[in-house]
Amino acid sequence: MKLSKLQVKQDGKYVWIVLNDDTILHLEWKAALEMGSAITAVARKAEEFDRAPEIIFDNAVLIRAGAPFGLSNDPRILAEAVKEAQHNKDIRRSNMGSIKSEAVVGTPNVIKTP
Repeated sequence: MKLSKLQVKQDGKYVWIVLNDDTILHLEWKAALEMGSAITAVARKAEEFDRAPEIIFDNAVLIRAGAPFGLSNDPRILAEAVKEAQHNKDIRRSNMGSIKSEAVVGTPNVIKTP
C-alpha cells in the first residue's frame, strides 16, 4: 500500500514521519528503532495469517517427511497442517516409502519456559 505522500526524515538524532506535509510522528532514533522492530514483528504475524494456506501445505509436507521442525508457531496452522498431512492424498503419494499411511504423523512441540 502506498500512501499519497509519506516521508521518513532524519534531523540530527530525531526521526520525523511526515504525511502530506503534516508531521505525524517525531521520535528519537532509539524509539524509532523500537517502533520499527515492533511494526516488523506485527507485520510478520499478518503475513503468516495472509499466507496460511501455503504455510499449511508446506508444513504438511514437512510433517509427512518427518522433519523435526515446522514453519509456524500458530497452533491453528499446525493443527490444519497435521490434518492436511493425514488426509491429502497427493502429499501421501509423493512421499513413497518415507512414512506408512497408518503411521502417526506430527512432530513434538518444543515449549520454552523462563
